[in-house]
Amino acid sequence: MAKKFFWRRSLAYIIDILLSMIVASILVVILNSFFSTKILAPDFIRTTGCEIREDLVTQDTLNRLLPLDEGGRHQQVLCKQTNMFVTTFYVVKLYKTWQKDDTTFNANIFYYADENGQQAEYISFQPFVYLLMPFIFALFISKKGYTPGKRVMSLIVYNDAFEKIDLRSALKREYLKSILFVLSAIFSLFTMVLSTGFDIEQAANTLTSLLVMLEQINFMLVRILAIIIFVLIFVFYFGSFIRWRGQAYWDKFSKLYVSHRQDYYMRKSCKK
Repeated sequence: MAKKFFWRRSLAYIIDILLSMIVASILVVILNSFFSTKILAPDFIRTTGCEIREDLVTQDTLNRLLPLDEGGRHQQVLCKQTNMFVTTFYVVKLYKTWQKDDTTFNANIFYYADENGQQAEYISFQPFVYLLMPFIFALFISKKGYTPGKRVMSLIVYNDAFEKIDLRSALKREYLKSILFVLSAIFSLFTMVLSTGFDIEQAANTLTSLLVMLEQINFMLVRILAIIIFVLIFVFYFGSFIRWRGQAYWDKFSKLYVSHRQDYYMRKSCKK
């Protein structure tokens, strides 16, 4: 039962996310059409093509922004990206590559640009989608008992009393389930604010400071920390299904259950 519910719930969540991205993309097209804004659709589905260029910035500028050590080299790349088949934009990436103790390192500065590589400004709609998505899902669950994806997969969310779920419980469930999306959105908004009025010279200085700081970091500890974080994420999203036979941490926290619709109605009739 746990495996069946796991795959049903996983597919339902993917369907919900995809529908959210499609609706967000349609909204982006409308906003860009009527208000001449430069808003980017979410990159849930994206295509990218890059080409190496030599004319994006001068070599003197590269040497000043990304000074090379002996044996290092520069590279300029212009990438064309399309998100959700509706918004297309360009990104300039300026790289420097060097070797140290038989290990190759690279660092880069990147920024939005037009097709000629000239700096441009865009606003990503993705962080706002990530923050609103759990709220919209919670509204569906509190009103209907299911999201569109769960409806397709014949799943229903309910409480101990088999009654209508209150919005507060639904919000707790959805925001805890989407915690990685929420944290990603907060970080993206933070970086978006910092990048307002992007200055390539300031970005280069920041990168230089970061490289100096990274030289003092023990990368073995970084790898261990990354493994620990991965294990915690795995346990959070997958371990709870194994432990509680299909009930995840966010279900336990909000005191809710998810079952197949037939199973739900059978249990409800037995309780009566």
